Amino acid sequence: MKWETRENASTDDRGRYRIHGLPAGRYYVEAIKRNGWGRPSQHYAPVLYPGVSRAADAQAIKLSPGEEVGGVKFQLRESPAFSVGGRVVDLRTGHAANATVSLDPQDHSWGDGANSVTVRSDGTFRFTEVVPGNYRVALNVRLGQETLETYRTLDVTDRNIENLIITVSAGATIKGRLVAAGRTSDALPPTQVQLRSQWGPDRKSVV
Repeated sequence: MKWETRENASTDDRGRYRIHGLPAGRYYVEAIKRNGWGRPSQHYAPVLYPGVSRAADAQAIKLSPGEEVGGVKFQLRESPAFSVGGRVVDLRTGHAANATVSLDPQDHSWGDGANSVTVRSDGTFRFTEVVPGNYRVALNVRLGQETLETYRTLDVTDRNIENLIITVSAGATIKGRLVAAGRTSDALPPTQVQLRSQWGPDRKSVV
């Protein structure tokens, strides 16, 4: 599930916050303690209202036009933190791929790039201060005008993860035929067929 950040606000010294100017709709609130570089702060796990880590357990806030909702309170809790490191290998060339790797909660992503790192020239990458949880690792490779992506899941439990290998290969091709039921003719008007990957948006995905 890919979410879009609509608005954000910083808390004051008492933990209070106010987000205003929102149109009517349903919203999910997430608290992330960040350090001075905009990265999630060490030892604190992001939390969704009303104090959960999974999007499936989060409670939406429904806003009507002009409505003001208060009392949206939840707690950040300290947590151990670990590192996740590995290497990206391009199977087509045998060399490291120029790419970015992102690490997001398995069931949701804000898509703002805050949890992304650029793969080094030797193909290695590393995330630090990763709290325990179920994550989605996404590799994004830009090849001219095309973008290739591959995804995998990763469980961070009670130790550092080293030597995680992510491979890049040539994209596959899917062909088929679309038939409209009940038509006497095989002729169909031009129809768009979309390919959606399990994790990401509509784009080519390397499996």
